[in-house]
Amino acid sequence: MRRGKRNRIIGLLILTILLAGCLLAGCGAMQDGTGEGKTGQESEGLETGGESRLPETGEDQDSSESAAAEEEENGGSSKAEPEPSFGASAGVPSICVDQSGYITKGDKIAIFYGRELPREFHVVKEETGEVVFAGYLKSDGYNGGGQEYNGYGDFSEVQESGTYYIEAPLLGRSYSFRVGDDLYEEVFGEVCRQYFEGRQEKEEPGGSVEEAAREITVMLLAYELNPGVFTDDTGIPESGNGIPDLLDEIRHEIEWMLEGGEAEAEAEEAFAMVLAKFSYFYQEYDTEFATECLKAADIAWMQADLTEADHGDSAEDGKHEWKFAAAAELYRASGKQSYHRYVTEYLSGEIEWKEMDLPLLAGGAAYICTRQPVDLPLCEEITRALTIRAEEAAQNVEDILWNRQEETSEGGRELLEESIYLILINHMITSKEYAAMIENCFHYLMGRNVQSICYIENAGENNYRMEEETAGVSSWPEGNGRLILLLGDILNWQAEHGS
Repeated sequence: MRRGKRNRIIGLLILTILLAGCLLAGCGAMQDGTGEGKTGQESEGLETGGESRLPETGEDQDSSESAAAEEEENGGSSKAEPEPSFGASAGVPSICVDQSGYITKGDKIAIFYGRELPREFHVVKEETGEVVFAGYLKSDGYNGGGQEYNGYGDFSEVQESGTYYIEAPLLGRSYSFRVGDDLYEEVFGEVCRQYFEGRQEKEEPGGSVEEAAREITVMLLAYELNPGVFTDDTGIPESGNGIPDLLDEIRHEIEWMLEGGEAEAEAEEAFAMVLAKFSYFYQEYDTEFATECLKAADIAWMQADLTEADHGDSAEDGKHEWKFAAAAELYRASGKQSYHRYVTEYLSGEIEWKEMDLPLLAGGAAYICTRQPVDLPLCEEITRALTIRAEEAAQNVEDILWNRQEETSEGGRELLEESIYLILINHMITSKEYAAMIENCFHYLMGRNVQSICYIENAGENNYRMEEETAGVSSWPEGNGRLILLLGDILNWQAEHGS
């Protein structure tokens, strides 16, 4: 299950070799020799781009043929096992599947665990009880923490639309799941509607300015990376106005922030960052409001600058990550050299890249993506840091996906936290391995975890609300935003590369 690591490392080495070229494609260049940036706001985003990770599609094709042949030889049943009982076991199923289902031509993996594992499994069509696929399990070894064996089964050959379940000797049966073409779109639409309806149900956004800024930052990153998946027809009051509904919703949050008046220093920095980032993307739809946001961001940044000076802080001390992110976004939007100076001073200081959080990630991404003139060595440093952090995230995600976790709700949150690094780097180097891992994060959240719990609102046969009200993604302030980012990236990948 870990053989993809070598391929990732090779890919990262290739990335290092091609780094200068990649940076020139995404960053500004200083060839003009003036050091002055453009004064108008420009429109660009991260590039998209492949090697697969985890069990490959078709890897176990021979297993289904072998299982079917063995059954045929023995009158329709395998002589390796006694006549099994497939009745559902009490408690949590030991066969874990994505309860929303699997894309018709996509990879389809189920996870099996138990003190003893069978040799084979069957996929059964729920409506008729017909066995449509037989395959062998692949062992993933013994899990000492869970005191059980883990394995997985690939049933990617099942491509007929319908509702199914999996059964296996010793383990019983899984929850039901569907196979179809538009399953992810359905979940994505539902998650977006829940986010939009949440705003309509309350008179004003809740939480602090910084909490709102974090959520908006994730949403805007989702829009920047995959704008094509966000439509203007989700059914909110603003639908049909020619502006993606996501930006309509974010504008509502921005207006609330603009009416809020003064805030604490760190909140001012976060405020300036999201206003600048929003203005950059919103100018295409409403230049007047985008300009108002940019001016407000400039004022908030200057206020934060005064506060920093009063406290004796400087850019080089590595503090004020939100201020760095704000300067990067303001430089991208306006081209002002004062913002560029702050960015370069900050990046030349002592930065704890290993402790990279959302504002540092967002600020770094904004700087390497701008078409304004940049410092190329600093862009290289950012890219190396993002690459290292993404490989660490990949290992963390893999451990959660394929090993038993005592608290799967925490595992789901950690997956969403880590996936943002995979998503960002995958738009820089285009890796099928990272794309597969990102999709596997969604499978986990939809029930392919050791508890067989679906952690997304109103989804799955065994929803988290049956177990613990606070375990769902939506109970985390940034949860819905990160889930929208995750799903939007999966849908965009499928549109560009196929399932």
